[in-house]
Amino acid sequence: GESPSSSVGAVRGGVGLRLQVIKLPGASKTNLSVMELVPGGPAAASGNIKPGDILLSIDGIDVAHNSLEEVAVLLAGPEGTPVAVKFVRRPSPGVASPSASVASAGPRLGAGEG
Repeated sequence: GESPSSSVGAVRGGVGLRLQVIKLPGASKTNLSVMELVPGGPAAASGNIKPGDILLSIDGIDVAHNSLEEVAVLLAGPEGTPVAVKFVRRPSPGVASPSASVASAGPRLGAGEG
């Protein structure tokens, strides 16, 4: 009865990943997807987050269709305070999607341009 989701303890001050706005096939709204992981950052160190993963929630707040700006505001906070960021692996046809959580973050979210 192991759950496919996992969590990692970390704190605000730099989540160590860059997000991009994507639109999945057949979707009416956009999603935020992991574009890249910063080597040595909390997200990379967790081993749970991979490029292409879809952002689901921050501290239990559904942010699946929020803008990068809104997500940045939610991730920003007193440095050193914990934050739970949950992602789900982008589904592949016929493959179950495990979810993974990483707790960490900070205001440094890039939209992946320049």
